[in-house]
Amino acid sequence: MIFNKKNKDMKLVDKDVGFVEDAWEFIKHAVGDESHCFGSYVSTGDINYLYELEKARKLRTEVMDILSKEVVAQNWCFAPETKIVCDGNMKDIKDIKIGDNVLTHKNRFRKVLSVSKRKITDTICLLKTNYSNIEIKVTGGHLFYVANNLREPQKKSWKKNYKKPRFVWKKVEELNRNDFLYLPRYNIEKSIDELDIIYKNKKKYTNFSDSLNIKLTNNIMKLIGLYIAEGHHCEGENSKQSKYPGWKNQYVGFSFGKKERELAKFVIDVFKEEFDYITKPLYRESTIEFNIGKRVICKFFSQFSNNANSKKIPPWVINLPKEKLIHLVKGMIEGDGCLLKNRVTYSTVSKELAYQLRLILMKLGILSSIKNYGRCKSSYINGREIISRYDRYNLTISGDAGRELSKLIDLPYDCGKKTSGNFGYVGYDYFLIPIINIKKLDYKGEVYNLEVEEDNSYCTFQGVAHNCRIKHLAGKSMTAQELCTRYLSVGDEAMAKKLADYQKELYLSYLKILGFTEKNIKCPTLA
Repeated sequence: MIFNKKNKDMKLVDKDVGFVEDAWEFIKHAVGDESHCFGSYVSTGDINYLYELEKARKLRTEVMDILSKEVVAQNWCFAPETKIVCDGNMKDIKDIKIGDNVLTHKNRFRKVLSVSKRKITDTICLLKTNYSNIEIKVTGGHLFYVANNLREPQKKSWKKNYKKPRFVWKKVEELNRNDFLYLPRYNIEKSIDELDIIYKNKKKYTNFSDSLNIKLTNNIMKLIGLYIAEGHHCEGENSKQSKYPGWKNQYVGFSFGKKERELAKFVIDVFKEEFDYITKPLYRESTIEFNIGKRVICKFFSQFSNNANSKKIPPWVINLPKEKLIHLVKGMIEGDGCLLKNRVTYSTVSKELAYQLRLILMKLGILSSIKNYGRCKSSYINGREIISRYDRYNLTISGDAGRELSKLIDLPYDCGKKTSGNFGYVGYDYFLIPIINIKKLDYKGEVYNLEVEEDNSYCTFQGVAHNCRIKHLAGKSMTAQELCTRYLSVGDEAMAKKLADYQKELYLSYLKILGFTEKNIKCPTLA
């Protein structure tokens, strides 16, 4: 036999660059010996060849396990705050659970089968792209789905020499400025025409209930957008009603600038027409304010949260058809947006809201950038110091994307010069995000990875990454060979041959992920 027990004790060290090649040579010999044992058993019927095959397989299993744990397990992971596109939301990868649906490179949603977490102290990659100043922290060796063969990186050729993209998987450290990250367009649509809201307050001294049927008209969708931008929800104990313990005073409030009289009038009119509720504005020195105290209305708006830093868009809203989402975005932009000389911007201190709005814009086919500008400097209003406690997130839409947005939501804006103004590309069901650079970063902390059914990929906020499936490929490969051996031992050569072919296919995939090319992979037939 060619096997040496010492091979079991091989360890990977940082500078042992020949480890993978040596292990590969060992595995090739092991596979050859297993093939010999198969053939000898078939021709002679001697059961001892199956025993020798079992020994060879166990040794090869141990070496493959070393490759999986020592080589690959050090790679293929993201920092915990990396945003992943899920069904109806974007989540930090650390918050992903088994069973969650994530967007894959095939532009469809598939379930997460497992979530892995580990602590590392290592050098990782910092991937910087256009359309965000939030860099992707990822361990080396992780595969990204990219388009290449499009253009040279010079700005003058962004539009002139566009070619049909060729999509390939590439390791993060091999990416360059000629590559574009593939970002699928969010495409879930679940139509809802109306909602039934029921409010109940069952206490010792009070037993109050109310209900409301809300038609999701265009005006209601715009009103939701304005609430997200300009509204708030307050709830607390009401001392004036002390004889009813547990009864809470609550209201929904809107606050507009004194120059936003048309928006204030729109909100007042919608409450009268859609909710049969009359509210009167309070005109202050610099604002127009009004409150709505009807509890069933408060319950409806509470799902969008109460304060600016916690504002969010529920999944059922994100998944609405595009025709309804247009009016939501219109309300948000008119409320908290800003039309500048060559771009449209939306600013918020809610991180969750920023990513959710970007998801909706993706669904509408609008290419936008998302940037974290940190906390604003202190300012003063009427002599009162205003201290920022939260980071400010800006979404920016410019160029062709800005012009498309202005058509959708009827903005008085053309984004300046009639040039593209965009560095990426918009396809029918995807975006292509340019890469700026890749740097190295010393990192100490937890990293996460996912295993996704069927497609073996998941979408970050800037592009699609492959999941780390090498251990599963190795495990399936060895299981297939073990079953092959058993079928052969009972004389079922046809089934053994099928399993052997399947094992070979899995095994080749396993080695390709380790970095071997088809030229240097020569896997003998196992049966």
